Amino acid sequence: MSSETTNPPYPSLEDWQHWTWVTGRAQQMLMEFWAQGATGDQPFPAISPTNAADPMAWMTAGAEASAASAQAEQVPESRRRPAPAGSA
Repeated sequence: MSSETTNPPYPSLEDWQHWTWVTGRAQQMLMEFWAQGATGDQPFPAISPTNAADPMAWMTAGAEASAASAQAEQVPESRRRPAPAGSA
């Protein structure tokens, strides 16, 4: 038998923990940046007190924000991500 060790085909627990922390921190920074730009008199698009707990309302708001962002940046249609299959 050989005494050489091989690396497993998946990351170590420490790697998973590190990248989970990095991703969480990046999301926190994005939310803080968004919150600094939001003012109290601006309503969040597509979200109201009656549907704030509805996941579909949040997904719709995210899709609308992405569409508005793409339109504002004037990204050519050829460079936009295609809509997921089955979405209307």
